[in-house]
Amino acid sequence: MRRLTLVAVAAMTAAALAGCNILQAHPNTPAPTGTLQGVVTSPGGPVANAQILVTASDATQHAGLSNGDGYYSIASLPLGPATFAVRASGFSEVDGNLVIAPDPGGTRQDVSLNPQ
Repeated sequence: MRRLTLVAVAAMTAAALAGCNILQAHPNTPAPTGTLQGVVTSPGGPVANAQILVTASDATQHAGLSNGDGYYSIASLPLGPATFAVRASGFSEVDGNLVIAPDPGGTRQDVSLNPQ
C-alpha cells in the first residue's frame, strides 16, 4: 500500500513538472429556491384549472394549474421579486407582484377571481 502511494505521488509530481494542471472536483451547491402556493377562488367557491404564470427575478417563466379545490403549488422558483398572472375561463385576469421566499415555507399567494 505504501508503494502505491509513492507511485501516485511520483506520477502527480511528474505531471506537475510537465506543465499539467491537477483539477479537483468541487460539488456545485444548488442555488436556494422557493415554492409559490395558494388557492384560487371566486364568489362561487374554488376555481379549478386556473393557470398561474410566474416570471421570476432571473426572467425565467414558470407555470402551474389549480386543482379541483383551487389549490396550486409551483416549486423550484428562484428567490426574490417576481410577477404573477392568474387566468381562468370566464374570469377576469389577476396580475401582481410578490417576493419568492426560500423553502421551507416558501410564499403563499391566494387569489380571488371575479367573473367577467
